[in-house]
Amino acid sequence: MGVRLLVLSLALALAACAGCEARGRTIGVQNGSDCVIKVRFWVGDRGPDHADPAAVRPDEVLELRPGQRVSKPFNESCGYRSESESFVRVQVQPIGASFKRVVQHWLELNPPEPYVVRVFGHRGELRFERVPAVSTIAPVPREMWPPPERDEPVSAEAESPSGGR
Repeated sequence: MGVRLLVLSLALALAACAGCEARGRTIGVQNGSDCVIKVRFWVGDRGPDHADPAAVRPDEVLELRPGQRVSKPFNESCGYRSESESFVRVQVQPIGASFKRVVQHWLELNPPEPYVVRVFGHRGELRFERVPAVSTIAPVPREMWPPPERDEPVSAEAESPSGGR
């Protein structure tokens, strides 16, 4: 009986620690589509004039295969001040062999947190929803996108569906 109690206590402690990791502000994407997507997270200041957003991690462009998910913490060090003073955006681009033009989707995730979006649908017709559905998503007009950069994906550290939330 003592061993079972010890194992149960240890399992509960580990579950509590796993929850500790998710604390704080996070932004994330779940790829429920049928294609590989390139993802980048952005934050910036709201104001009368739109400012160029800053990447949460400037050198990080992620590639997510179908079924993968990723989330990243963010805070004041990457330009986020508060829900009323800052915006949170996700840049999503389907990738693959194609002669069609490059399509990008820029989405602003409205407060409150968590700032998580699920991408679903097909390569040519991606759709988006908040997870959980705590708020809305708005498309960001092209004139508010930052200038294009020549980024290559640098990380594919996303969790597989069986490996995380």
